[in-house]
Amino acid sequence: MTRKGGESKLPKVLVADDDRRYLEETVDDLGDSYFCLTASSPSEALAKVMRDEPDLVLLDVKFEEEDEAGLRVLSEIRHSRPLINVIMVTDAREPRTAVAAIRSGAFEFVTKDRPVDELKAVIDRALQVSNWRRQSHLLKKENLHRARQMVGASEAMNRLFMQIDTVAPVDGTVFIVGEKGVGKELVAREIHRRSARKAEEFVVADCFRLPALLAESELFGHEKGAFTDAVEQRIGCFELATKGTLFLDEIGDLDPFVQGKLLRVLEYREFRRVGGNETLTTNARFIAATNKNLAELVERGKFRADLYDRLGTICIHVPPLQDRKEDIPLLVEHFVREFSVRFDKPVQRVAEGVLPALQDQDWTGNVRELRNRIEGAVLACSDGVLKNEDFNFFGGPDKTERTGKAGPAGTGGQDSGAAAPGAGGTMPTNYLEAKLAFKKQFVESILHRADRNVTLAAEMAGVSRRNFQRMMKDAGVKA
Repeated sequence: MTRKGGESKLPKVLVADDDRRYLEETVDDLGDSYFCLTASSPSEALAKVMRDEPDLVLLDVKFEEEDEAGLRVLSEIRHSRPLINVIMVTDAREPRTAVAAIRSGAFEFVTKDRPVDELKAVIDRALQVSNWRRQSHLLKKENLHRARQMVGASEAMNRLFMQIDTVAPVDGTVFIVGEKGVGKELVAREIHRRSARKAEEFVVADCFRLPALLAESELFGHEKGAFTDAVEQRIGCFELATKGTLFLDEIGDLDPFVQGKLLRVLEYREFRRVGGNETLTTNARFIAATNKNLAELVERGKFRADLYDRLGTICIHVPPLQDRKEDIPLLVEHFVREFSVRFDKPVQRVAEGVLPALQDQDWTGNVRELRNRIEGAVLACSDGVLKNEDFNFFGGPDKTERTGKAGPAGTGGQDSGAAAPGAGGTMPTNYLEAKLAFKKQFVESILHRADRNVTLAAEMAGVSRRNFQRMMKDAGVKA
């Protein structure tokens, strides 16, 4: 029932309904204007949304296997593919269901007896909105990329840039090592951006201390009923990144059992979803990263030697900030400009003495730590001149205790823990109040940086969208 000609430039519309007759009639009615895909079950609809990336979904509210299953599928699409508009369809006029669908994020609600020309008008309007949202999203991604770009002119960074230029066009596996906070993900994104896959997906798989079953589900996906909480089929990272790049972050923390399965995928490009029998293939490019000494983990039996050998063919070491302190002025300029735009607080200049003090610090948290401190300082800056005291406005670790050096990261002689996100800049004395104040400040800051886009904010915070929404609720913050 799917039209042939997958290369068609017509807008791609997925029609999801368990009424075979309706599917056939709808495809016949719409086939001259749109490239139609079909799905006859909720799980098939979700799978095709993930795999085929339709421009629009026509989704029935009710399926025989589950009443109002369409609303659940709608919720899943809004969560995983928020740029795809969904039009809900039903047999009869049901105001209550229509309201529920619109509240859940449907573009519009139509009945099956609606004339074809009216249905096409609704579809065209939804496609126009989708195109505008995609263009807006691409612009935001480009702005975000500019904020994330790598900065440095030191010898260590020039060597890193040369390595990236060398490996980016080659479609081999890359292994990135370096301390926490040095920017390993930035290096991976830069390799992807300069590769032939730059127009495809860059998918991040966080391997950090995930139990074996969760790690398997994250990487390979799972079938409905594969385990207790598997209420629906899930598409894993290998499928999502099949034409693009898969970044395996903190691979040194990957469960040993899953390491063996990962090795097979690297070798043969084949895998199965958890609980599935179908052998799937992936054409993703793999980039892995760790802050651990994998050779030492291999000796201790914590990491597979064959997987380590497979990863180590092309290895890139990202230098710590301690080895490239001459880049700190450039980094400060870059981050000040980034946060001035995001917070709409133009900082005209950095006060004399700030840069030498910053260069005099250890920065064991590397570029990430420097960036976080500048973010707080720009937010605190009140007169367009970034000064030493701005770095302590929101508290944070006092580096003078560790280094004995004065400076913006912990101005000597001042109590850097005195200021915090409480009222009037005073840290609440009650632990629970202080915790809530910090959470609210953190959530607000991330949302602001993501232009109030909850999905993007959750990605930046490194948590699932559901967990970030829970954080917003606990902190009393609205998008």
